[in-house]
Amino acid sequence: MIRVLLADDNAGVRRGLRHLLAITDDIEVVGAARNGAEAIELWDKTEPDLVLMDVSMPILDGIAALRRICDRHPGARILMLTLSSDRDRLADAMRFGAAGHLLKDAEPPQLFAAVRAAAAA
Repeated sequence: MIRVLLADDNAGVRRGLRHLLAITDDIEVVGAARNGAEAIELWDKTEPDLVLMDVSMPILDGIAALRRICDRHPGARILMLTLSSDRDRLADAMRFGAAGHLLKDAEPPQLFAAVRAAAAA
């Protein structure tokens, strides 16, 4: 079972991702954060296999949260979620340890494949 933590400031996105991932047999959502600070706190509590992390969030954005998680937990797997392919921000995320990125409008099969690939890497 792949244990996933969701981190997105949009409640509808969190709900939608939770619903989509629930239809799989091998992916379990273990928590959902509204911002990067909550994502760090929940990572420490749940120790997920993978975080689906929005790039842009209030309080602490996804890239800053990614850096803190990866600094504290080398080997953490984080897949960045974004509305657009902002190359500079995504390049920063990859440099700081992201396992990859996925557009938020990806079709469910793309989402499932990305989660499985990032968790297995």
